[in-house]
Amino acid sequence: MGFWEFLTTLAVAVVLPLAIVHLILSYRREKLKLRQGPSLGARELQQLVRQAVEEAQQPLLTRIEALERQLRALPASRETVTLEKTASHDS
Repeated sequence: MGFWEFLTTLAVAVVLPLAIVHLILSYRREKLKLRQGPSLGARELQQLVRQAVEEAQQPLLTRIEALERQLRALPASRETVTLEKTASHDS
């Protein structure tokens, strides 16, 4: 048996059946994916979760900013009252 005969026999006996099995498995895998419907990738899922969290946090962040503005306004009025009380106690 020559080299080319051996190579042809090997291709027919091993490579061809492997290629056929690979094609059958690929077909079944794609068919299963289509049956399951569209699926999300990891990045898409992370993006959806990040977007949902940001949307859920937005009202809270707005409320926190409003409270911080009110808090900043309070110490200024308290300081003037405290300074007036300190000045009246010192006199």
